[in-house]
Amino acid sequence: MPRGRQPGRSARSRHPLTVATSPQAATAIAPTALEQRVFQLETLYEIGRECARVERLDDALHIVLSMVMGAFGATAGRIELRDARGAEIASLRRGAPIDGEPAVSLSFAVEGSRTGTLALGTRLSGEPYAADERSLLETIAANAAVHLGRIALLATLQLTAAELARKVKALAVVNEITLGIASRPGQVRLRRFLCEKVAAALDADVTFSDEDAGPSDVDGSHVLTVTVRYGDVPLGILHLRRTPAAAAFDDEDRALLTLLANEVAVVLENARLFDTFLTQQQEQFRLRGVLEQYLAPSVAERLIAGDIGPPLKGKHCPMSLVRVDVRNSTELVRSLDVDEMVDLMNQLIGRMVDVLFRYEATIDRYDGDAVIGFFGAPEAHDDDPVRAVRTGLSMLRSFDVLRAEWETRYTLPDNLGIGVGIATGDVVVGNIGSTKRLHYTTSGLIANLAARLMAKAPRGHVLMDECTWRTVQDPFDFPPALRARRPRYLRAKGFAQLVPVYRLRPGDLPHLMH
Repeated sequence: MPRGRQPGRSARSRHPLTVATSPQAATAIAPTALEQRVFQLETLYEIGRECARVERLDDALHIVLSMVMGAFGATAGRIELRDARGAEIASLRRGAPIDGEPAVSLSFAVEGSRTGTLALGTRLSGEPYAADERSLLETIAANAAVHLGRIALLATLQLTAAELARKVKALAVVNEITLGIASRPGQVRLRRFLCEKVAAALDADVTFSDEDAGPSDVDGSHVLTVTVRYGDVPLGILHLRRTPAAAAFDDEDRALLTLLANEVAVVLENARLFDTFLTQQQEQFRLRGVLEQYLAPSVAERLIAGDIGPPLKGKHCPMSLVRVDVRNSTELVRSLDVDEMVDLMNQLIGRMVDVLFRYEATIDRYDGDAVIGFFGAPEAHDDDPVRAVRTGLSMLRSFDVLRAEWETRYTLPDNLGIGVGIATGDVVVGNIGSTKRLHYTTSGLIANLAARLMAKAPRGHVLMDECTWRTVQDPFDFPPALRARRPRYLRAKGFAQLVPVYRLRPGDLPHLMH
């Protein structure tokens, strides 16, 4: 069809004096109708090709509506696109307003739960739209819907990308501030850092002071000051200056400065809180390191948290004391060099300390190859004597495992072992020493008794006083034979009378797992 022909002109309008009164006349008209249909079909192709070249939804709607109106000779047209909720996304109207019902109106689905509507007014020729033309319009609309959906999706992605770019830029600024704070600058460096940010944002010289800088020779329109406040607390004053040749500060500059001043206040307050927090954490780490030298980690944590009282003063309290020492270590020393002996003793002490901490005991001190601990302070338990005996039995079992490991590397004396002494009663516990060095320890008659029992305990045995023995019988469910065991009487230094003591081995209580 010639490009110069006006779209939508029928054979009758092109040849107004021709009347189809014979088959020959009808044959003369047919080629023009065919050209019209070809033109409409070409429109289907052209819409797809033109829409593929544009990225804006308005441009795509303009292409679709203009080509459809041209192909069908419509006097007016309307096309619109709505989202899933029915809100209008984009629309376009051409020609005179469509009065009443449009000559053709059809809906089409667009990808992404969107819907579209295409409406055409009457035709220039006055002819109605034929059924096959309506069908062709539906095909054109369905084809256009694919392109409209693509363009709408592209617009959404572009908008999302723009939003993401803005967020990335904002995060970059926050990251700069965070990095500045993370390096823990002093107040002077932090203020200088913030002044640089404000200066870059407002293109001005910026200073930060604790008080007003006083009068300036620069014109007032080129000077701005704002008080930086966190709540009701003033943190300082920002001073901004521009040269007389520069543009004066306007209302937008003042609004931006107020906003930045609020951000500066937050940063300064956070930096102060962060410094305070770090100082407190460092003090807690230092205190925890000191406390965990003689307290179980769980007890040290509760002590730092304030759940239990600090062991600052000596006090009388009921306690159970546990002492363990190596038997026949002299023979071991003779068969090993110094480095090997130190390594073995460190392993032994480590195992004994692990057992003490397992039952939340407090480490008193190390005395040669002896380890001294106690239960009852700084945190007391209702079952401290039971914990002490469990600790002693676990120490014996732990040493048996350690000895088996040593035997794979060294030749050990046959009688090498450990003995455990346990005593329960009222003692004095607290920090003893001078202002330069304090030691958290126990003292009193029961402390001396525990030391004597450790010294007398046979290899592989727990030796305990009568108070401890009677206290743990029911909790451990002693069998009758064990309950009937008679004490042995020892002469202990510092005690006028013979001391009744009881021996216990892990094999005496096989039902105990640990």
